[in-house]
Amino acid sequence: MELGLKDKIVLVTGASKGIGKAIAEAFAAEGSKVAIVARGAEELQRTAREISKGTGTEVMDVTADMSKAEDISSAIAEVVKRFGTIHVLVNNAGGVQAFASFNDLTDDDWLAVLNLNLMSAVRSTRAVLPYMQQQKWGRIINISSESGTQPDAFMPHYGASKAAMNNLTKSLSKAYGTDGILVNTVSPAFIMTPLARLYRPRAVEPVFYRS
Repeated sequence: MELGLKDKIVLVTGASKGIGKAIAEAFAAEGSKVAIVARGAEELQRTAREISKGTGTEVMDVTADMSKAEDISSAIAEVVKRFGTIHVLVNNAGGVQAFASFNDLTDDDWLAVLNLNLMSAVRSTRAVLPYMQQQKWGRIINISSESGTQPDAFMPHYGASKAAMNNLTKSLSKAYGTDGILVNTVSPAFIMTPLARLYRPRAVEPVFYRS
């Protein structure tokens, strides 16, 4: 099936492994030019080489901490400098931070998860919107979780951050649809990613790790 993605410039955050890596691979396989962002430079560079070799597509790696506003601005500026614009943004960066019940979570735990899971998407979206508006075409895909609508007993801070992302997505879709920018959420359930393997032994029931 021709998806019309050849030569589109795609930015995927949290893409050195797990779901983010798989998303980047899928876009590269369609002929998109892909920029992948994550914190670990060595693993990110290795992933970029693997995807480029496997698909024959140009893949750019940008090391950045998506919990930091200045890193996000710098990363997007680097991508635009190399490719000229961004057509598709996939906000995949996220995590659990603290695997804990409500009573054991501190204010810092809540703020850390909201900053990484929600504010990274807010900041990235804010940065790419001018390019998408100028070209009158854009796609923003927010990787949420089933816990945004069906939360577990554990990690309420994670579920709340994903519920906020779902709400943000709906608002953005209404605000920018007339500019040719479509905003959608994908909400995976349990997927055995590296993060899931890290926390799975402590989980009572299968839950919703993604990154």
